[in-house]
Amino acid sequence: MALEIGILFAIITMLSWGTADVFAKKAINKIGYKTALLLNHATAIVPLIVLAILFFKPPPLTPELILITFSAGILGIIAYIFLYRGFQKGNVSVVSPISASWSVITTLLAVFLFQETLAPLQIIGIVAVFIGIFFASTNLSELRKSIHEGRTSGISDALISMVAWGITYTLLRPSQSLLDQS
Repeated sequence: MALEIGILFAIITMLSWGTADVFAKKAINKIGYKTALLLNHATAIVPLIVLAILFFKPPPLTPELILITFSAGILGIIAYIFLYRGFQKGNVSVVSPISASWSVITTLLAVFLFQETLAPLQIIGIVAVFIGIFFASTNLSELRKSIHEGRTSGISDALISMVAWGITYTLLRPSQSLLDQS
């Protein structure tokens, strides 16, 4: 039962995130990425506060927890800024898949920083993600033209967003020392 609920939530998340990117691109085309980002986060803050009050019991605050949370928040905002800037410069179909590959960065950082191990199938999956991103988001003739003209059509912004989110979610991994304090 839990697996089915998890899969349902994953599908809802995938559909929501994909739809949100399309709406974000429409807004960015009309009002610019900075205004769209500000409106997006201003709209999101109210439901987040309500949900936090209703369902969240905060752990005891330690200097380490505050630093990690603050760092993750700053990196998350940087990720959004570059995602929206990438949407302004390029196509959602190029920028979004690249940026959404943050999980590969998180996985690789977990391997190097937390000594987590990957099964051979997981390694194949990571390689497949990179190959899939390349083929799903790249029109080779457009890429050659962009490189020749010195523009990246939002690709560099998407890469920065991907790395920033990858680091963000790595920072959010609860360490045992923080768990022991609560």
